[in-house]
Amino acid sequence: DAESVARAMALELSNGVSVGCHWSYYQFTSVPHSRSQHVYFAWGPYHAAFNPEDGSRVDHFVYSGHIFDHYFAEAARGRAELREPLARHGAAFVVCLFDDSLGAGAPTSREVVAQFYRFFVRRLLADPTLGLIIKSKSPDDLMTDRVIAALVREAQATGRSVFLGAEPEPGSDISSAMRCLPVEAAVAADISVGLGLPTNSAAIQVALAGMRSVCWDAAKH
Repeated sequence: DAESVARAMALELSNGVSVGCHWSYYQFTSVPHSRSQHVYFAWGPYHAAFNPEDGSRVDHFVYSGHIFDHYFAEAARGRAELREPLARHGAAFVVCLFDDSLGAGAPTSREVVAQFYRFFVRRLLADPTLGLIIKSKSPDDLMTDRVIAALVREAQATGRSVFLGAEPEPGSDISSAMRCLPVEAAVAADISVGLGLPTNSAAIQVALAGMRSVCWDAAKH
């Protein structure tokens, strides 16, 4: 894009160095996900193989671990506050759910996301000892889907489910996906389930924080 070209020209003229950091794991290579930094701080070697397959031009990869790992210990302090309301309504085993980008142009269809939530909400209704913590990648978009929104409200009505990041903080311009970090949601759960294979960024972050986490392969790869 024009901004990237202008930035590259400015760096060239000033002998500057561009630096980037790893934000998400992607399931496939694509030009929109390409990187063109001199130095790129990555969680690990997984994405190095994409360079230059997806158009990336990274001179030096530095494997630095997860960029939010300094926050893991702080997030753990919120475990009791998040879990206790679910326990008061009978939840003895809590599952944290992470969905994926959904809809046209996204890697996951709305139908698959609905299937994901339907599976767990049905089990929530059938098992009075089960609790659900929902952390959506796109909470605003999620609740505009009539089918998915109905499932979320049905879960919340049991008192054993909470939907984190659903409401924006007054006066805040933070993106909906960042209202709650994955580790903040997972810390009160017994296990986390992320929609998507081979990777789900939220599920990987949780595993890096030392908590149990698995991916849900809706496509049955």
